[in-house]
Amino acid sequence: VETLLIRARQWSLQKHVGQAISDCETALAHAPGHAAALDLLCGINELLTTVLKPQVETRTADQSNPSILLAGQSASASVYICGEVQKYAEVPPAWVHLTAGDYYDAKIVRNQLDELVECRGIKTCHLFASHENLLCLEVSGIRKVWAHVRDPRQVTLSMLKYWTMRHSACVGDSSKEGEYERRLIESFFPPGFYELPFEQQIDEALKSYYPHAMAFSSQWLAATEDPQWSFEILLTTFEQFKMERVVFYQRVLDFYNLDYEQSPFPEQEVREEEQSVTYYRKGQLDEFRSVFSPEQLERANAMLPPELREYFKWSL
Repeated sequence: VETLLIRARQWSLQKHVGQAISDCETALAHAPGHAAALDLLCGINELLTTVLKPQVETRTADQSNPSILLAGQSASASVYICGEVQKYAEVPPAWVHLTAGDYYDAKIVRNQLDELVECRGIKTCHLFASHENLLCLEVSGIRKVWAHVRDPRQVTLSMLKYWTMRHSACVGDSSKEGEYERRLIESFFPPGFYELPFEQQIDEALKSYYPHAMAFSSQWLAATEDPQWSFEILLTTFEQFKMERVVFYQRVLDFYNLDYEQSPFPEQEVREEEQSVTYYRKGQLDEFRSVFSPEQLERANAMLPPELREYFKWSL
């Protein structure tokens, strides 16, 4: 607890409010009613309301062209989509490293977010809508956030295929980079996972990764309905991108008030070979229906929250 409070004080001195509050709340979870933690949390909240909020209002008053932050889910074509908006809407890239930490618990780096707000460029990252991250967005002065999601059943299958392919490539790579990537990929699952038959790998992925894929969508959907956040949130899906590409891009342009006489984005399907060789997935909407066993599909459907199915139109 004392270590957490020392770190929280350091965060608050640097005005990294989200990180400071997170450490205080963790300390209180370990020691409910801890007086020093409660006092520090009150002080941080006062800093938020009396110092940072006025700075936010001043900073955002003249933002006619706000920065574009695309919080994209894995395997949702967010990198490709970001590049298309950058190219056709003539929005400059934001050269910032916005997050730090593990994929499932990546936290916004506050000074990098400030740079994004100031530069009025475009940036995409795999950012979960945790309370800490949303609080950082709130105090940064960013006016709009774009969250892009995909059916988590297909996300799970697509990422599993990607990881197994990359793991196979890394096994024969003796370089330091290859060793690092192999260890990183292996860290997502228990030891011996990549030696299992593919059907058993799916079983394990449904237990360990699928809940995180659902949480990404659930968190951003909940954020849009939470009145404590003053920034606007645009929710789009990979399925919309695939089925109605022009309408998809026009929603983004309208959301950010970007001028256009007619949509510059191509209506035809983007061929796989035209995309970056970094990406191996084919972009099928519901490949999981033919790959999951009947039992796996039933289990995945039962786990998918009804509010996600209804809002994003992800059918069983």
